[in-house]
Amino acid sequence: MNILGITNSISRNGSGVSSAMMELYSNINSEQNRVTVFSNWDEYSEIDSLNWDGISIHALQKDKFATSLNINHKLHSDLENFILSNLAKENIIHLHGLWQYTSLITKQVSCKHSIPYLISPHGMLDQYILQRNSYKKIIARFLFENKNLKNANVLHALTEKEKFDFTQLGLKNKIAIIPNGVTLPNSISRDMPWPHTFTQGRKVLLYVSRVHPKKGLANLMLSLNEISLKSNFFENWCVIIGGWDQLNHTSELKELLTPALNTSVFFSGGLVGDVKDAAFKNADAFILPSFSEGLPVSILEAWSYKLPVLMTSYCNLNYAFEVGAAIEIETTVKSISQKLYDLNCTNSEELKLVGEKGLDIIKQRYTWDIISNQFMSLYKYIADNSSNKPDFIF
Repeated sequence: MNILGITNSISRNGSGVSSAMMELYSNINSEQNRVTVFSNWDEYSEIDSLNWDGISIHALQKDKFATSLNINHKLHSDLENFILSNLAKENIIHLHGLWQYTSLITKQVSCKHSIPYLISPHGMLDQYILQRNSYKKIIARFLFENKNLKNANVLHALTEKEKFDFTQLGLKNKIAIIPNGVTLPNSISRDMPWPHTFTQGRKVLLYVSRVHPKKGLANLMLSLNEISLKSNFFENWCVIIGGWDQLNHTSELKELLTPALNTSVFFSGGLVGDVKDAAFKNADAFILPSFSEGLPVSILEAWSYKLPVLMTSYCNLNYAFEVGAAIEIETTVKSISQKLYDLNCTNSEELKLVGEKGLDIIKQRYTWDIISNQFMSLYKYIADNSSNKPDFIF
């Protein structure tokens, strides 16, 4: 089988989407199931493509006047040529993400060559996302995205919440619910990737994800200002914000912080590979105060390192609150401040127990061997047009 993955970016610019694709395809790529990924080229494609172990990457430059849709006729032609040279083989197309020219390519090529396809929106049909630049999305839906979604053989949802988002939009496709996965970390010790003089023996509250307005970091900054005036939080804790800046949001966040917190809140920039591993291994708790998520890989990563997690219900992992594997925060300044105060008052043994319960969840549900087996069952079900429907398809 040829599995043709299509996405807007295979680099760090693709954030959680490219990360999830890389892990999935690294686990299923084989002589029997060859994975080829088609993507736009960007400034990090060359260096980041080295992480896609053994996977064939076709990353091509966008058109000179590509617009916000990232129009790329070279990519379209390359995909066509690949399919024409592999018509004798069983092919399936898997689109990751929406609202780009890649959606139009997927629809046109699959229909022209009668190739089945599935779509993983990765949370991009969440109401919060639909409301951002809503007029552009309305135009895109009218021009191509509605047809693209409706004609997909299967839609892939990360969570029950995302499945609900699909049905709310009137989509009647078969829906497969398969979560993201995570690779369990190794036991190699690593030194902290930030200055020792910064932590000064304090515990580390870590954030790792894009630095983007939807992540709720502005309210986190305001909460840190507030708690610094009302408690001794920063005598015991410091905060690391690790992630690639988007929309110049890092500068906005720094402006929100009081100058007194410059020695307690550190913006590390993007964390990848061994540096990210070191960050998780030297952290004591993890926070994601997001307004909107599909299923955040960063939470799964934090659990895999046995970190106690503070997160909002918008992370779509709410059962973790019920089993004591996470601490629920709301997106408001008041709620975040209160939970940080509680964190400061919680002893290490209690926090350790929360982290251990998170690791239990990972081992039961989210390792890549589990997830990749589900995806292979899904691919075969679609390719064979089988009547034997896996139990995760609805």
